[in-house]
Amino acid sequence: MINGQKVCVVMPAYNAAGTLQRTVAEVPRDVVDDIIVVDDASHDQTTNVAKGLGLHTIRHPKNRGYGGNQKTCYAAALRRGGPVALKTLHRLDPPSILRLKQEFRTIAHVAHPNLVTLHELVSEGELWFFTMDLLDGVSFLDWVRQGVGPVPTPDLADTVDVANY
Repeated sequence: MINGQKVCVVMPAYNAAGTLQRTVAEVPRDVVDDIIVVDDASHDQTTNVAKGLGLHTIRHPKNRGYGGNQKTCYAAALRRGGPVALKTLHRLDPPSILRLKQEFRTIAHVAHPNLVTLHELVSEGELWFFTMDLLDGVSFLDWVRQGVGPVPTPDLADTVDVANY
C-alpha cells in the first residue's frame, strides 16, 4: 500500500514466459498488493507461467498491441480496487532509464487538473518504476476519435507558468 491505497502492478505481456518469473520476483511485495498479467495472445506459455505464479491473469484471444494491452491492464486494476498504477521500464539500458527519470522529473512537481499525479520514482535492484494515480476513462486518442468535441485548452498564462515551473 502507498498512502493507504491498494497498489496493483500491471504487466502487459507478450511471449514473456522466459522472463516473467524473474520480473515478478523483483516486484517489491512490501508495497504491492496485487499483480495483474495481461497476455496479449502470446505464442509461448506466458499465461500458464503467470497462473502458476498465482497472478491474476487475463489472456487476449488475439493480439491487441501494446496500447490495447495497457488499457486492459488498467481496466483490470480498477476492477480489482487499485487506484495507483506503476509505470515500469521494459529495457534497462541507460537511455531508457534516463527517459524514465526525465519523464518523472518533468511532471512530478506539476499540479494541474489535466495531468495525472505522480507519487515516487523507485529503483529496486534492476526494477525501475514510478507510481501515479490511475485514472478511469478513455485514452486521449479514443476521446478524440469519438468526436466528443474540441480539447479544452487552459489559459495561455497558466500553460506558461506550468511549463516554467
